[in-house]
Amino acid sequence: MESTTTQARPRTTLISVFGWVMLVVGALTTAVSTINLVLLSWMASENGGELIPAEDLAELPPLFSWTVDNLIPVLGFMIVSSVFMAVAGFGVVRRQNWGRLLSIILLAGSIVGGFVTAWFGMRTSAEMAEDLQLGLVLVTAYNIGLAVLTAALHGWIIWKLRTPAIRSEFVDTRFESHSR
Repeated sequence: MESTTTQARPRTTLISVFGWVMLVVGALTTAVSTINLVLLSWMASENGGELIPAEDLAELPPLFSWTVDNLIPVLGFMIVSSVFMAVAGFGVVRRQNWGRLLSIILLAGSIVGGFVTAWFGMRTSAEMAEDLQLGLVLVTAYNIGLAVLTAALHGWIIWKLRTPAIRSEFVDTRFESHSR
């Protein structure tokens, strides 16, 4: 009888923690976004299809008004992206290469999304507080700072996930099953 010994792949703690954070945050965000979608849909149906009456909506700044008008699709996007986040986290925890690659894609999307969100935040602040220049400067600095910090952190994680040492922890199941 042949005895084969398989050597365990190394498991970096940082990557394990990252995978669990992605899994848990993705699952919680999916649950919360789904509950919000159900509640907002119910509220809209109770108000004749509107969350906020059209005359009240017309008084809001344009970007804020757009957000309220498109809240259901925005929540739908959040649900889909958070499901992908949970799935990617599961893949990373299990050290599947597809989980690593999906995480890299989601992190890159998060960097772009952070700058888009910062732009929306700055535009909305400018529309709401044209006469409060100091407040506008602080909000702008906050939005840009948060986008840059998010980009730096997520960029660093992408870099780590692409290093040979970390890549060696992951199994590419397409090739693993054929090599037996």
